[in-house]
Amino acid sequence: MRTRLPLLAQERWYERARRGYARGWEPVQFVDRIQRYLTLLEWQPGEAVSQSATVTHAPAAHGAPAPETSSHATPGA
Repeated sequence: MRTRLPLLAQERWYERARRGYARGWEPVQFVDRIQRYLTLLEWQPGEAVSQSATVTHAPAAHGAPAPETSSHATPGA
């Protein structure tokens, strides 16, 4: 598919296609970018999200103060 999709932008090929002209290079670039991003995420050491780091509260309403997120806060500090 990587080699065939971009051909749909060439008149020689899109005249024969059932649906005509297509910017076939765009999906190829899209997949390349996703694969590069995945590689970047796999490369990052220790950046995986753990179960304890997930948010367990609903976001604050507009204009309301956000709830305290630190479990290590000391009273009166």
